Amino acid sequence: MASFDVRRLLVVGPRLIAERVWNIECAEWEHLRHLRVVRMVGTRDQRLSALAKEADIYTLTRDNAAWLRDQYIHRVEVSKNKWKWVQYKHFPFDTLLLDESQSYKDQGSDRSLAVRQLRQLVERVYLATGSLMPNGYEDVWHQAYLIDGGAALEASESKFHDKYFHKVMHDGYPTYTLKEGADKEIDAKLAMLFHVLRDAQPPVPRNFIRVGLSKSERAAYSRMVRQSVLDIGGQQITAVNAGVLWGKLLQMANGAVYDEKKNWHEIHKAKLEALWELLESLPRPVIVGYGFVHDVERIFNGCPKSAGRMAILRTGASLDAWRRGEIDIGVMHPASAGHGLNDLYVSGGENIVWFGLTPRREFYDQLNGRLAGGHRRAGKQICIHHLLTEGTIDEEALAILDLKGEQQLQAQIRVAQRLVKGEIWPGERSSTDNPSSSPTAQTKPSIKSSANDAKPIGTTLWD
Repeated sequence: MASFDVRRLLVVGPRLIAERVWNIECAEWEHLRHLRVVRMVGTRDQRLSALAKEADIYTLTRDNAAWLRDQYIHRVEVSKNKWKWVQYKHFPFDTLLLDESQSYKDQGSDRSLAVRQLRQLVERVYLATGSLMPNGYEDVWHQAYLIDGGAALEASESKFHDKYFHKVMHDGYPTYTLKEGADKEIDAKLAMLFHVLRDAQPPVPRNFIRVGLSKSERAAYSRMVRQSVLDIGGQQITAVNAGVLWGKLLQMANGAVYDEKKNWHEIHKAKLEALWELLESLPRPVIVGYGFVHDVERIFNGCPKSAGRMAILRTGASLDAWRRGEIDIGVMHPASAGHGLNDLYVSGGENIVWFGLTPRREFYDQLNGRLAGGHRRAGKQICIHHLLTEGTIDEEALAILDLKGEQQLQAQIRVAQRLVKGEIWPGERSSTDNPSSSPTAQTKPSIKSSANDAKPIGTTLWD
């Protein structure tokens, strides 16, 4: 912007990024403080008022991208049952930046349609993400299309799949595996579009704390594994397919499980007890990552007073309180608060505790990166802690998180299907396991270092 290549930048991203990241970051960096940032958030009237202001950067939530589009283009009927989009007003932005661009990997979503139309109204397009391909090379096609209109990776997603993937059906749904050498070919084409900023710091230590189940708790878990059925609290809980079974077992590993009426039933307290013990030894503040709503309810219900001030980090008000040091333990779901939020490191936190593992590498990397990425680590002793229930799906989920991309997805499918077929029993390790992740004595948590794979990526259409 200093060279006048960009005069008005429109940033479209998740709600909390639009509300609080860009304005705060510009204020904190000396070379950016002269830039005027306007947030187009809130009610329709508030957004229109912000749009009318003079500024350099305008931030917008991705859910309001269609609203902004409708201020400048609309559909007209050119013949019977035939429509086209027509611009009827000058678009005031010359550059579009899609923050957390992996959220546009699905070309069929409403948000993707809206940003494709906005993209045609600007001179330059940039994408920014720390997780370009969280679930494999399939995720990259639409992001690349937003940059060059399909020049690098085919003009349609179906042509992209046909050229680079083998199609495999699982339970009636298609999955795709890369053809031999396709990854290198795709990488070579992406190199023309993407600039990668790599973190040169040493790996962040990962601490694994394993807890055990009692005989009765193990029996309940084992029945769900063998029969996909659990009788508890007068309710029968059933896993109807491999995907549902995977989710039920993750819940049970955390200590509770939902029935068909959305009521949860507690299976064990092992992880809760380990969480309180761990928190006693950690300096405040601490971030606790959870997977299910019943995790939050159980954490808050069982929290000892000695743990300190606890709150869910989800809203702007809670993040403001975190920045001010008014919260000792921040509980968050990585999907809602992990992406691009720089508030988390400001309070001086050095520890993240994963109460329950996520099967999504994207979420795992994003939340960890809020403390462990780049300049955030300067002068800190960051550690990522994991609470794992021995002999459960936690062990499989941990091994899968150490894989990348489509390897992770395929491994998850294989594990779930083997569970349904009865080929994996509680306590048995599957072929997806990483030997370095094998169980250790419960009283001696192991320390394992692993490189942080979240890498900020910026893209440009032309210079």
